[in-house]
Amino acid sequence: ETGPLWEFIDKPVTAWGGMAPLAQLLERGGVRDDIRRTPWPCGRSNRAADPTETFLAFLVTLWTGGFRFAHTAHLRGDVALREMFALKSVPAPCTFTRWFNRFGPGDVDLCTSSR
Repeated sequence: ETGPLWEFIDKPVTAWGGMAPLAQLLERGGVRDDIRRTPWPCGRSNRAADPTETFLAFLVTLWTGGFRFAHTAHLRGDVALREMFALKSVPAPCTFTRWFNRFGPGDVDLCTSSR
């Protein structure tokens, strides 16, 4: 007799498991720290989304084939993908549009020259 072919686990599962090496690269390569040190435009509210988390969530959306701000919503429901990239929360799609609208020419120059 052999054991069961399938068993249930309590771990979250994602179709994007192949993204794990990229998530590790962000951590081990210091990319996450570079993103954290970038002077992003910040919201003024005490409930404003963390700009580092917002940018990382946007990157993950692009890497998983998203090409509209609305596509960022799939991250909100994919617990395993969020855990893989250590995203505490993912803002709503309208937050991304508002955040990118804050960027003026000076902000773009500041973000690109801060390296």
